[in-house]
Amino acid sequence: MRTLSIAFAASLLLCSPALAGGEGWLHNLEEAKKKAKAENKDILIDFTGSDWCGWCIRLKKEVWDTEAWKAEGPKRYVLVELDYPRKTPQSEETKKYNDAIQREFGVRGFPTIALLDSEGQPYGMTGYQKGGPEAYLKHLEELAGRKGEIKQLLEGAKDAKALDDAMQQLAKWRVAFGYPSVQEKIVELDPKNEAGFGLKHAKALAMRASAKKDDAAYKKHLEQVRAMDSGAATALEADVAANALIQELESKLGPMAKSGDWAGALKLLQTDYVPNHKEGAKGQVVGFFVGICKIRSNDKEGALAEFRAAKAMAEGTRISKQIDQILKQLGG
Repeated sequence: MRTLSIAFAASLLLCSPALAGGEGWLHNLEEAKKKAKAENKDILIDFTGSDWCGWCIRLKKEVWDTEAWKAEGPKRYVLVELDYPRKTPQSEETKKYNDAIQREFGVRGFPTIALLDSEGQPYGMTGYQKGGPEAYLKHLEELAGRKGEIKQLLEGAKDAKALDDAMQQLAKWRVAFGYPSVQEKIVELDPKNEAGFGLKHAKALAMRASAKKDDAAYKKHLEQVRAMDSGAATALEADVAANALIQELESKLGPMAKSGDWAGALKLLQTDYVPNHKEGAKGQVVGFFVGICKIRSNDKEGALAEFRAAKAMAEGTRISKQIDQILKQLGG
């Protein structure tokens, strides 16, 4: 899921190389799915930062804008562009829509290219590739072979362990998010977590439902988790609350981050959030953002101290894993 923490960590701290597509590109995934089904084509989604992402701009110039791509690409794919600019104005409706799709697909860097079959099922994720349009088309064709592999993988999985193995492979291909029905089946087959798989997937389904703001599904999966492990349910609720705080901070700090007002962002955090969130998962979220603001303000030592303190507030959370990556990046 996309959060400001991921956006900061991936696009501000880490330089990620994975556009404006122009004529022939749609900007709505639901419309693309209808078109793909009617025309029996796969879907290609370009998650791009059209006015700031160097690798996105190169991909556009070297592939999308070429005559070779224009002649062949639209024959094979329904093309979708979802743009995340820093300077180019967008309506709030577009921003909200694009952000929701980014969260659903778990996109953390730009450009990211997602590939879906004609039924809307994801089978591949990639990014920038050198070599021009011919090489890129060949690369996409190779990824299309995953469709058959996924079908075979799922058809051959009959028990919870085999389905979990299948989900792990899908996760390696970065498309596990598109197969919640498989996770539902795992929970159905292992409702008491006796095989050790039901709890993991019930938690994942609950987090997915929370991110999609599907309250009924969230409550259903939370109760499945609670039936297996009450402590895990309590931790899950804390994670969900932390994610809600992340989304709140994303809304408030995003404009400041885009304009480079890190001092203003830090002041807002220290005034409005730090006093009320000093421990637990929420305290970790706030401390994480304080650390990001400090590192962007060239206060490396202060940032390292914030990250270390935040990490100690809660174990096993998504933010703690992000902190581990950043500490490694910063040598701390």
